Amino acid sequence: FRHPERQTRAQEVARALRCPQCQNQNLVESNSPIARDLRLEVYRWVDEGQSDEQVITRMTERFGDFVRYDPPFKASTALLWGGPLLLLGLALLTLFRRLTRTKTQAIPAGKAIVESIHQPVADPRSELNWLIMHREQAGLSPDQPLYGELSAARLANAIPAAELALRAQLASQHDNRGRNNRHGRALLLLGLLAIAAVAAGYLSTGRYQAWQDYASPPDPLAGLSPRDLQDKELGALHQRLQATPADLDSWAALGQLYLYRNEYD
Repeated sequence: FRHPERQTRAQEVARALRCPQCQNQNLVESNSPIARDLRLEVYRWVDEGQSDEQVITRMTERFGDFVRYDPPFKASTALLWGGPLLLLGLALLTLFRRLTRTKTQAIPAGKAIVESIHQPVADPRSELNWLIMHREQAGLSPDQPLYGELSAARLANAIPAAELALRAQLASQHDNRGRNNRHGRALLLLGLLAIAAVAAGYLSTGRYQAWQDYASPPDPLAGLSPRDLQDKELGALHQRLQATPADLDSWAALGQLYLYRNEYD
């Protein structure tokens, strides 16, 4: 480092950045090749005089907010995590309101009896008898005995109240079952849409593609110890400096690497 006081700040910035290829390790803790390269870049940027925000912004532009341990709160983040929960809550609320509104209601016995008197029967002959009795009864006084007999006959020919209530309940249950099936399908569709929205939001962040980019190529340095990695990096830097002796970045990286190894000769 050109200024020793910047070394502590550079290490703090590197600790605040996540390794894109490792499992929740920062750039200082990880020994992976990508973490080592990014760590050296962060040190070089800080040594050049860039501020912490500038370094973090450059890393975020390359790898997204995932590289930060404290990503900023954005509307897209709230929509990604809160949208599916909001859709699920609305679906459950709609389903609950529909179910409570379509509950089976008992038919009063008095209403069933009154409807049974005026209920037309399915048999044409019974319907004809009902019309004849109704006309005969219309010309009689309620005080006459024949009027009471005709009323009793009409009541006897009517459908019983219990049967009417049972028919109504069965029809209501059938309707409710059909509504429940439709509501279940609608809820399932909303759940699938919520899952698809979460997946689409995750893919739009670019994190999955970045993970694939780093996970797909095989690591040629796998199985090497940290000392072996440093030796390999030293050899590469020496070859680069032999080809281009004026490369200041390579000289800075070489000095930093010797500093890590505590070799000052």
